[in-house]
Amino acid sequence: KEEREREEKENEEVERLERDGKEKKRLEEPEEENRLVREQQRLENEQKERERTKREEREKQERMNREEEERKEREEQQRLKREEEERLMREKKKKIEREEQETFEREEKEREERQREIEQQRTERKEREKHE
Repeated sequence: KEEREREEKENEEVERLERDGKEKKRLEEPEEENRLVREQQRLENEQKERERTKREEREKQERMNREEEERKEREEQQRLKREEEERLMREKKKKIEREEQETFEREEKEREERQREIEQQRTERKEREKHE
């Protein structure tokens, strides 16, 4: 009788340990599953972070390239404007020089004409005085 009770107790203990082991395994499975889910989530987050970093770097490079192109375009426009202003100034200077030269030549011609008239009048007066 004691032997049978002892065997039953051992059997109950074995069953309890088996139940506890299954229960522990059942409890560990969700932990393992949770660990795998967390690991997967971590990997996905790292991938997203790498993609975000890569996208931000690409956008930054694109912005820098665009700003560089805009700067070059502004410099080119300023250069063209400056060249046009210089060309206009040269033309204006040439025009002024030409007008000054024309004015000088006209005034010189007028002086010569007046001088001839004065000479002509002298000559005529001398001729008249001679005849008188």
